[in-house]
Amino acid sequence: MKSVVFQFPRLAFVSVISLLFLILLLNACSDSSNPRPDPVEPERPVEPIAPASSVSARVAADEDLLAGPLARGRAGDFVLENEHLRVIIQQTGRQWLSIGTFGGNIIDVSRKDSQGGLLPDHLEEFVIGLNIENTANYTQVSIENDGSDGEAAVICASGPDDLLELANASSAILEFGVPLPPSADDRDLAVEVETCYRLESEARYITMDTSVINLGLDDIPIYMTEYLNGSGQVEFFQPYAGFGEPAFTSSCPEETYVACDALEDELCDQCNFVTYSGLDGASGVSYGLIHSEQRSSSFSTAGINIVVYGEAVLNLILGIVGPNYTVPADDAFTLRRYFAVGDGTVNSIATVRNEIFGIETGAVSGVVSSNGDPLQYGQVVAYQVLNANTSPASLFMVNHSRTNAAGEYSLSLPPGEYEIRANVEGYRYPENGPSQLTVAAGEVKTQNFEMPTSGFLEVTVVDDIGPGPAKVQLVGFDPSPPLSNPVAGGNAGIFGDNNADNLPHGIAQALFIDRDGASQKITIEPGNYQLVVSRGPRYSVFKQAITIAPDQVTTVQAEIVKVLDTDGFVHGDFHVHSIDSPDAEVTREERVAVMLAEGIDFFTPSDHGVRSDFLPTLQAMGVEDLIGVAASSETTTFDYGHFNSWPVWVDPDSISGGSFDWAGEAPPGMDFPAYGNYNLPPAEIISGLKSDPMDNLVQINHISSHFGPSGLAIDTGMTPPRSSTDLASRRLDPALDNGFDDGFDALEVWIGTNGRGGILNGFLGQNAGDWFNLINQDLIKIGIANSDTHDRRFTRTSARTLIASDIEDASALSSGAESLAANVLAGKAVATNAPFLLLQADGEFKGSEQRASFRLEHETTLAADSGSDVLLTATVATPSWAEVDTLEFYINNQPKRITPENIAARYGVCPNIIVRAGDKGWIANEIIVNEAVQGASRTEITATVSLQDISEDTWVVVIARGSDGISEPLFPALPASLNEASNQTLNDLIDGNLGEGGIPAFAFTNPLFIDVNGDGWSAPGVANAACSSPP
Repeated sequence: MKSVVFQFPRLAFVSVISLLFLILLLNACSDSSNPRPDPVEPERPVEPIAPASSVSARVAADEDLLAGPLARGRAGDFVLENEHLRVIIQQTGRQWLSIGTFGGNIIDVSRKDSQGGLLPDHLEEFVIGLNIENTANYTQVSIENDGSDGEAAVICASGPDDLLELANASSAILEFGVPLPPSADDRDLAVEVETCYRLESEARYITMDTSVINLGLDDIPIYMTEYLNGSGQVEFFQPYAGFGEPAFTSSCPEETYVACDALEDELCDQCNFVTYSGLDGASGVSYGLIHSEQRSSSFSTAGINIVVYGEAVLNLILGIVGPNYTVPADDAFTLRRYFAVGDGTVNSIATVRNEIFGIETGAVSGVVSSNGDPLQYGQVVAYQVLNANTSPASLFMVNHSRTNAAGEYSLSLPPGEYEIRANVEGYRYPENGPSQLTVAAGEVKTQNFEMPTSGFLEVTVVDDIGPGPAKVQLVGFDPSPPLSNPVAGGNAGIFGDNNADNLPHGIAQALFIDRDGASQKITIEPGNYQLVVSRGPRYSVFKQAITIAPDQVTTVQAEIVKVLDTDGFVHGDFHVHSIDSPDAEVTREERVAVMLAEGIDFFTPSDHGVRSDFLPTLQAMGVEDLIGVAASSETTTFDYGHFNSWPVWVDPDSISGGSFDWAGEAPPGMDFPAYGNYNLPPAEIISGLKSDPMDNLVQINHISSHFGPSGLAIDTGMTPPRSSTDLASRRLDPALDNGFDDGFDALEVWIGTNGRGGILNGFLGQNAGDWFNLINQDLIKIGIANSDTHDRRFTRTSARTLIASDIEDASALSSGAESLAANVLAGKAVATNAPFLLLQADGEFKGSEQRASFRLEHETTLAADSGSDVLLTATVATPSWAEVDTLEFYINNQPKRITPENIAARYGVCPNIIVRAGDKGWIANEIIVNEAVQGASRTEITATVSLQDISEDTWVVVIARGSDGISEPLFPALPASLNEASNQTLNDLIDGNLGEGGIPAFAFTNPLFIDVNGDGWSAPGVANAACSSPP
């Protein structure tokens, strides 16, 4: 059977629309060239296993497996190895993890250092995309040549097509009012797919030939893409755009094509490769996908990067072109790509590309230094200016490199005119700006860079008992802000991903100090700043004006003290991401450090589709006596919600730790709705998660993804709640009458990463309405708040849940995770970003005094005589930096529908009773904890409300908040959402920011219940009405 190689494919628009929806999917759970602390050294290489010859293909034994944060290999996988690299190709079978459900794909890779040691793996997976919604389900992997004959080692994987279950294009494009052609909507193609991986001796790349074989008698037009997930401590780079994840890119302009030997017309599109460039722990490692498909473009979102072969994105979106790949009847086509492994730089991948295609180049090299001292980890970039009249100028990014320990860099560039410039974190840009140079083929040029002199900062932190962890921030402005390149789908970064771990307005630097209370010496650009030290809501905030002078070390000794006593409650965060998620490059160690510095006692790593055991990390860091963890996993369906469960068992024999397979296994080639194989409905997901060996709870994360129009459009104003989305569009069984299931336990109604909007628009604007509607029909679900943090420096851990607990020793929290979950299930939880808010209800029943509260010694339900009075007492203790001026009482509250009838129902809320500072019943006292320590005070507030002559069963929720124009926002301790226009100078930033946006102090309780006559509490029922706040 003849194999036809297509070199110049053109793709169709529908794949773009479908993949664009991935932005909505993954950014729902989201959350660089910004200043970083001095980079950490990469992990130590693994000692090599010497292969029998210089190139080898073999079945993996335990000793062949790789190390690194994303190493997923298992004995029985397959190995390709030569002098420069070792790659693991996954064995067959369904493995529920990230974008790669099936075996036969590259999952681990290590570059060898100069001594033959294997550097750590920081790659998740590459997966071929067929016809938008399909991929290859390789059911056979075989060694075609083991390399012992001196020829290339070859491993081939083959099998039918199946659904790529991460994405569901047919539901995605409905959001844009565009129907998916039936030919691409969950369609089982009459094809077999074979990919052969070929590794030559001395090669720094693997040749990948994917053949799509038509088993039928008719031509099959299809679309082709490549799903990529670097996921580790790597940054995505693509020529033309640069670093980061603009939603989509255009094809390279034809005038940027360069001469090459490999293609028929002797011109190569420079956008024929993409790279993951390693940094910090991944220094020395880079990965690249190289191909020959002219006019290719990409989508990118939240760590998932999709190469769209053969056409400009704009043409695809507008529907100008149709499927350009045709699989001939009873024949095949083959698409060739190359998987390259580099030295950590983009340049090393570009060099491989140039070798493959015969692109002639010149070289630019030099040294980056300051005061004559070489600077390691410096960055040098070369680009061409496409349009100098845009702001910023539109660039064609060509290549990028990093400096070694001697400050040396090298760039390989096709002939042409370039601008070249350097950047080193903590240093101002060179005063003379970018350099212009002309590169000729075969020419070697020298371009050195002298960076202006920087200063240094060292910080020590002590609290009441000695040194301890803390967050350190510099309020001010970066003198050399990150540079951007405007592209069709947004902005890309010139020196790094500007949106990865980015800092909020007004914060120039952020770092975290561990339990020894001392920072490293941090390189800082000279200037004036305010240094701020904090450790979450229980501690005071230290502030000091500092000036960083060139070549000088500024030393600050900060003292903070505990000002809030929250004994009896554990500060928890149950929605936290790190390196095992495709959209977070935060290492496990960094995640723990952030949680400690933000005053979290207990957290559940909840990565997408991965269960992670953090206990070894705590032990290695020596902090298991300070913080507890429990395994979790965010079960992330594409289009009907994210389901989180904790604590859960981690399966050591599963590469995903035993994460739940929400799509459901089917026979190979049969994973299509047409064969009766559907995604699992919410009821089965929830029951499946609850079947875990551990006693756990199930929470719905960011509830709009489940209740809102992008999910199942569940109307909680109906009794029972009912979904209105076409369930078949979500790959759910159309025979299912209602997608809503009430088996879950908790609702994530407040997310810290959403900043100010998470409170005003998210919680108050719609989430509380759904929550209250459920309570009103006796569906009691616990309201919780989490960070959903994906960041390392700007942590956004502003929202947390306080759990009542009798565990006093932090070292017992990990083993006590089941009891913490049980206490949440009992409603013993309050949510906050700083204020410690509690509510108690006092009354009388049959001659005995009764009390309900959130403390362990009380129930959350109060029995009361009909016609008696019930006294509600809300108490707030809040640090001086978190001002509270209002308490709102929601009593049998009936939310108001805020969306029109033709849009999925969402509901807003207004309080029944408001008590403000100065009102009758409001008592506030300032408590000075330590007069010798800056800001070491708290405010204690008490407000009472009497429910007189109570005659019906009642529920009560209380909110404590600071109000705009009355109370200052939480900046800089929690620095998000500040009004930028009124904060353009350092003096503006440190003036208190009253009435200038920012995050207000905020907290809410779960409901207390009043059972009139003690005959069992009854819900009031749903009777949604107009919403108006009391005066």
